[in-house]
Amino acid sequence: ERTVAKGNTWHAHSMYLPSDVPLINSEWITMGQFHNVEHNKPPVNFDLKGREFQLVTRFACMHPKKFKKNVSCYSNDPDNRRVTLIDSNNLFGKWNDFIVNANWSKNLEKGYFKLWVNGKLAYHFKGRTVAPDDQIMIQFGIYRGAAPKNNKEANHIVFYDELRMAYKSCKKLKLKYLGYSCPELEKQKINNIHKIK
Repeated sequence: ERTVAKGNTWHAHSMYLPSDVPLINSEWITMGQFHNVEHNKPPVNFDLKGREFQLVTRFACMHPKKFKKNVSCYSNDPDNRRVTLIDSNNLFGKWNDFIVNANWSKNLEKGYFKLWVNGKLAYHFKGRTVAPDDQIMIQFGIYRGAAPKNNKEANHIVFYDELRMAYKSCKKLKLKYLGYSCPELEKQKINNIHKIK
């Protein structure tokens, strides 16, 4: 766990889920998140959902139309997103790489969050990325809802490697050692940029 000062940050990590990961009926299985220090809604989760790996966002929960009114807000809110990042054929028994560039800001115009999976831009959000007067913590490890009590095969194992963080510059991550190029990553665009209206 590490607290991230507000502003432009770059992050990278690799994740490996063994081939024999059990399928359990847990409400959620999170394997990493970017979480506000004070506000109880994490803007970003990386979740195992069934046999898929998903990005779960709660940026809407920090938007003024929700945050100021202090109304309930959950990942299933229509302004939030759940994006499948890796299907079951490519998830288990393989290393997968994640790179994030974010500007953690309460400013609706300046904040953004971009995620590349195995070198391909998979998600791009523009808007407020952190609750006002707050900071972001990076958290790794398994965090999940309760497994069924009679399920003896409910243990999850996940491996992480190459955890890296840098302020302001992709170059500081030294991604060439992982087989990636900062200029190649940064020039990628995505058609459906997520914005909250």
